[in-house]
Amino acid sequence: IVFDTQAFGPVLDFGLDYVLCDLVRQDCPEGQKCNPSAYGTGSVWSGARICVPVVPDANPPYAPCSLLGSERDGTDDCVLGSTCFGNGGNDGDGTCSQLCNVDGLKVPACPAEEECYEPGCAECSWGICRRPCDPRELESCPLGQECLPGNPLTFECFGDLSGDGGQAGDLCEFVNVCDPG
Repeated sequence: IVFDTQAFGPVLDFGLDYVLCDLVRQDCPEGQKCNPSAYGTGSVWSGARICVPVVPDANPPYAPCSLLGSERDGTDDCVLGSTCFGNGGNDGDGTCSQLCNVDGLKVPACPAEEECYEPGCAECSWGICRRPCDPRELESCPLGQECLPGNPLTFECFGDLSGDGGQAGDLCEFVNVCDPG
């Protein structure tokens, strides 16, 4: 544990070198992007924002993605301005999600047909863009996604990570590993 005089409290130190950056300005060197990590706090929602490599042929928002390292180190195969979200313990698989509302600001903003999903935790400092949907309509989300509870009183499209399982009656640990419906 390292004492951080700016935060006036203990901060986790993973013993790794990383370059801090700004999620809104995306101020990393060419070939890199600013991405959330768990460094410093243990939570990707409030940890250090660090520069990580952008892989060739990176995936756009709403495309399936993979975490390339630890789920906490910020490395993934999504384009600049997006992060791999929703792995739910499924071997690092998720959906590329555009970042939004960093540090309580309304920037970056989501496209007009989407809203910013923020998990509602006190320490959370960013959100991800999601399409609103109607859970009563199985086809209200694009193929490969399902309509799940999002922000309070809303439902939003998240990646369907059910794979071969997820049928009614199957055991599950996360809501996005159940089949749509």
